[in-house]
Amino acid sequence: MILRKTLFLTAALFMAAGCESSGKGPATVLKAKGDCPDCDPHGGHAMLQAGISDRFYKAGDEFLVAFRFNHRGDMNMDAPDLYPDRRTASEVFLFRYKANAVTKDIFENVMREVVEIEITQANPSGENADLFSPVRLDQHEYKLAFTMNDLLDPLTETFFNTEYPNGNTVEVTQKSNLNTGSSLYPHTVPRALVNGTKNALPPLLPPDLEDIASYFVPGYKEGEYFKFAFDNGDSVYWAKGSLWPFYVATAQGEGILVKETLVE
Repeated sequence: MILRKTLFLTAALFMAAGCESSGKGPATVLKAKGDCPDCDPHGGHAMLQAGISDRFYKAGDEFLVAFRFNHRGDMNMDAPDLYPDRRTASEVFLFRYKANAVTKDIFENVMREVVEIEITQANPSGENADLFSPVRLDQHEYKLAFTMNDLLDPLTETFFNTEYPNGNTVEVTQKSNLNTGSSLYPHTVPRALVNGTKNALPPLLPPDLEDIASYFVPGYKEGEYFKFAFDNGDSVYWAKGSLWPFYVATAQGEGILVKETLVE
C-alpha cells in the first residue's frame, strides 16, 4: 500500500542558482515559499505547474541515463568530499528507468496520480556501446523501485537484492539531500515545485559525458533548461518538454539523459 505521507526524496531547494541566460531572454528565478512555492499543492501535477511538461508519467515510459560515479569502485556513496576531482570518477554506466504503473491515491484531500519507477542496469549495444562500461554493478542489488506522486513527493523505495530477492519496501524519510544514499542506482528526481532558474545555460559536461551527449543528444546545447540548485551544492538541469532530468550532479556522481521513450 502506498504510504500517504508527503515526504522529500530529493531535498527542498533553498536558493536559486544565479541568473544564467540561454540567449533567449533573461533568466527567470522561480520563487518559493516553504517546500511548495508559487504553486498550488491542490492543483495540477508538478511538471505542468512548473512549465516543464504538459503531462505526468504513463505506464510504459522509459528513460536511459548515462551515469559516472565519483570515486572509482566506491559504490557505497560514502565519499569524503562532496565533489571530488572529476579525474577520480568511474567509467560511465547505462541505466534504464521504466514507469511500471500509475495508480491514484489521496493526498491532503486531493486525488493524485502515483507512479512506480523501476531502475535496472541496461545493456549497452550498437556501434557506440564502447562509450559505456561493460562491468556489471547489479550482482548484489538487482534493481530498485520507488514511488512518488504527481507533485514529485517521494513515497517509498523497494530494494531487490540478494538479501531481499522479492523486494523490501521502506518509507522515504530523507529530507535534506538529493541522494538518499541508500542504493547504487541513481534516482534523483527534483521536485519541480521548488526554486529553479528558467532559461539556464546548458550544463558543462565532463569529456566522457560530453562524448555521449554529442552522439545521443546532439542538440542539447541549444535546449531550454530549468536549473535547480540545492543548498548542498547538488544541481539538476531539466530540459523543457522532457519527463526526466537531463543532467544531475550529486555527491554520488554525474549523469545525463540519453534517450526518452514515451507511450502515446
